[in-house]
Amino acid sequence: MKEDLSFLKENKIFNWLTSCLSIVLIGITEYFFYSAFTSWVVWKVAILMVADLILISAFSLWLGITILKTPTLKKTIVFVVVYTLAVAIFAFGATTICHLVKNNASASYFLGIGIADVIIVFSFVFGWALTGRKNFLQALVATVALMCSLLVVLIAYIGNIQKNDATLATVKEFRVKDNLPDGNGKKIKVILLNGQSNASGVSRVSCLTEEQKAVYGQGVDNVYINYFCDNGYNTSNGFFTQTELNQGYADGFFGPEVGIANALSASDDEYIILKYTWGGTILDTQWYSPRQDGSVGPLYTAFINFTATYMDYLLQKGYDAKIGAMCWMQGESDSIDESWTQNYYQNTVDFVASLRKDLNKYADEGGIRYIDAGISDSPYWTRYTRINDAKKQYANAPAHNAVYIDTIAAGLDYTKEPADKPDLAHYDASSEIRLGQLFGEKILERYN
Repeated sequence: MKEDLSFLKENKIFNWLTSCLSIVLIGITEYFFYSAFTSWVVWKVAILMVADLILISAFSLWLGITILKTPTLKKTIVFVVVYTLAVAIFAFGATTICHLVKNNASASYFLGIGIADVIIVFSFVFGWALTGRKNFLQALVATVALMCSLLVVLIAYIGNIQKNDATLATVKEFRVKDNLPDGNGKKIKVILLNGQSNASGVSRVSCLTEEQKAVYGQGVDNVYINYFCDNGYNTSNGFFTQTELNQGYADGFFGPEVGIANALSASDDEYIILKYTWGGTILDTQWYSPRQDGSVGPLYTAFINFTATYMDYLLQKGYDAKIGAMCWMQGESDSIDESWTQNYYQNTVDFVASLRKDLNKYADEGGIRYIDAGISDSPYWTRYTRINDAKKQYANAPAHNAVYIDTIAAGLDYTKEPADKPDLAHYDASSEIRLGQLFGEKILERYN
C-alpha cells in the first residue's frame, strides 16, 4: 500500500469537493442535528452522526493529502482515521462530559459542535495556507496547541454554565403592584394556567386574521390576568390586566389565555387567570412536587409562590377570591425520555395532590378542578401516546376531580405556521385559541 497520491494535490476538482463542499455539508448536518439531539430522537441522532463522520473523513482525506509530504495510500488512511477520531473524541467527549455534569442538552450540543467546528475551520485555513508547502511539523505543533487551548476552554465553560437548563436560576419571589380597587367582598373566580411552551404561548399574533386580531386583541371586561412566562421573559410585572394578545412567552405571541377569556366572556361572573409557565420544562425533573428525600422541583416552588403571592394580595384587597380550576398544558418534554415517560402518571398523582394541599386555603368549596390537555402527535414527541394515556388514566378516576382534553381528537394543528417553515412543536394560532376555548368550556362546566 505505497501508492503515491501526490497527484491529487494538483487536482482542483478533488480539492474543492473534499474541502469546501465537505464543510458546507457538515454545517447542514449540524443544523438538523441540533433538533434531533436536544429532542433525543435517537434514530435521527444516529443517522446524522454517521453522516457527519463520513463528511469529516472526506475533509480529512483532502487535509492529509495536502499536508503530508509524501501522501501514500497507507499514510493517508492512517491520517484520515486519526484525524476523524480526534475530532469525534473532542466533540462527543465534550458533549458527553458537559451533559453528565450539567444536564443541559443545548449547552452540551453547542460546546461539542463548537469544538469540532473550530478544529475543522482551523484545519481548513491551515491546509489551504500550506498549498505548495511541506510544513507538516508546523501543522502538527499548531494543531496540538489548538487542542490544548480547547481543553482550557472546555474546563472554563463547564465551570460556568448552569445545571438543569437554568432552572437553578428560577425566580421564586414575586413583586405585587397594587393596581386593583378595593374588592369590598366581590366574588372572584381564580383560574390557574400552568405548563410548558404551549401553555406559555408560542403562537404568533401575526398569523391571526385581521378579524381575529380585532376580536381577541381588545380583551374582555370580566377576565383579568397576572402572568409570568418563561422565568420572566414576558410578564405583567405584578399587575393585573385584561386578558388579550401578546401575553405569550414573548411580545408578538399568545397562549391559551386568549381562548379561555373568550369562552368565559359569556359568563356573568368575574375571573382572574394566574399564569405561571415555562417552555421546554419537565415534570419529572423541574415541576416535581416535594419528595421523601426532601427535594422539590424549582418550578414547583416558584409556581406555588407565584400563586400564593397574588392570592394573598387579592384577599388583602378585600376580594372573595377562590381557586376553582387549574389548566395544565404540559408533557411534551417528558415524552422524549423513557424514564420521564414511565414516571409521568405517578408524577401527576403526586404533583396534583401536593398543589391541592399547598393551595388548600385558597381553594373554592368544590376544590381545584384539574383540567389536563393532551399533547400533540408531533414527530418531536416520540412517546406522546403514553403521556396522553397517563393523563387519561389520571382523569378517569372520579376521586381525582380531573378532566382530560383530547387535543388530537379536537383537531388542533401545528403543521401550517409559519408558512415557510412550520413550527411542529407549537400549535398554530387558531388552534391555540381553540385550546383556550376548550379549557374555558371545562371551566364553565366545573362551576355549573
